[in-house]
Amino acid sequence: MGVFHKAHMRSAIGCIMRDCDGDWTRGYKSMIGLDVPVTTALWSIFYALKMAWENDEKSVVVKCDCEEAVALISNVDPTFDMFKLVCMIRNLMLEELELYDLVHIASSVNIAATALANSVIFDVGVLVEISFPPSYMLSLLVVDKRV
Repeated sequence: MGVFHKAHMRSAIGCIMRDCDGDWTRGYKSMIGLDVPVTTALWSIFYALKMAWENDEKSVVVKCDCEEAVALISNVDPTFDMFKLVCMIRNLMLEELELYDLVHIASSVNIAATALANSVIFDVGVLVEISFPPSYMLSLLVVDKRV
């Protein structure tokens, strides 16, 4: 999940990795600077896939609330200014994973990842892996899991 704060001209990403039962396995977050919402979502997808690959997970479902990002990955447009990032995402999906799915979801069911991204909007741009969910996210994780 990516968030963009227009008033502050800052973007951040947050990702929650879940097991097949929907329970937290790990997450990551980072402030990434100035990016438009679709680019922020693409970076979030890239890092989610990279983290899955680095942890030797071969079956991945990526749920993203940015419909434009999902469309750009599904239907590659070589004129898109972040074409190389889309290609890196597709390479991870097609070459490194045995089974993958990319799904568009409503932002109303992605509140835990949004909260995680919002928590670092004013931080330094370092990608941080999180082993355990922060306490402020526990109730949000339960709500998101139901969907």
